[in-house]
Amino acid sequence: MVKKIIDLEPEVPYHTYTVVETEAKLNASAIEGLTTEDAVARLHLHGTNELKGNGGVKWYKVLWRQIANPLVGVLLIANVS
Repeated sequence: MVKKIIDLEPEVPYHTYTVVETEAKLNASAIEGLTTEDAVARLHLHGTNELKGNGGVKWYKVLWRQIANPLVGVLLIANVS
């Protein structure tokens, strides 16, 4: 059995595929899923499904950006009046 290599940049966006097309493209079944062997092979080929990074934007930076927005000031002034 020849395994298909998953194209990471498809010509057609993945969200436009039907279920049958997706199953054929990924060599998987929507009902049965992957076999253990396929899952292990894909894990070794592509790595774990984890985000890399430092955890995103800190909450106080998001708060500052929202408070520093001029529209927020206008709305606060309009609310007080």
